[in-house]
Amino acid sequence: PEGVFDQNVFIDSLGIGKGMYDRLTEQRYTPYSVKFSERASDDTQFANQRAECYWNAYKWLSEGGTLEPHTDWEQLSAIRYKVDSSGRIQIMPKEDMRKQGYQSPDVVDAFVSTFARKSVINKSREERKEERSLLREFDTHQKKEKGYFTGSPYLR
Repeated sequence: PEGVFDQNVFIDSLGIGKGMYDRLTEQRYTPYSVKFSERASDDTQFANQRAECYWNAYKWLSEGGTLEPHTDWEQLSAIRYKVDSSGRIQIMPKEDMRKQGYQSPDVVDAFVSTFARKSVINKSREERKEERSLLREFDTHQKKEKGYFTGSPYLR
């Protein structure tokens, strides 16, 4: 869609979305790779990235975030969690949900995957490339002469 940058497209790149992720990267798009089964950023509080994303979505909704009305949001009512033996939050696996008669929460998983990254990219790839190019002009690690800005370690 117009105005959506490819870096703000979130895809579970380990599951069923792997083929889509691979195809987009082949086409030189840069979607954000979400790997729900991998370690959470805060692995002392969350069992995996899926639990962390669900928790962050829950906080966002609790603090006033809103969703457009749609019947798929009913999937949220089926989400269950537990605290594992290490005291970390774990979301009920999809396999267990199916065994208990719940449908797979695919739409909700897609929604919560957007909480895998803490920020939204609001510039096009070209704008960010131009910005990095300008910053490199003043990077002291690139320039040996004195008098330039101190530079950024991110540009090395």
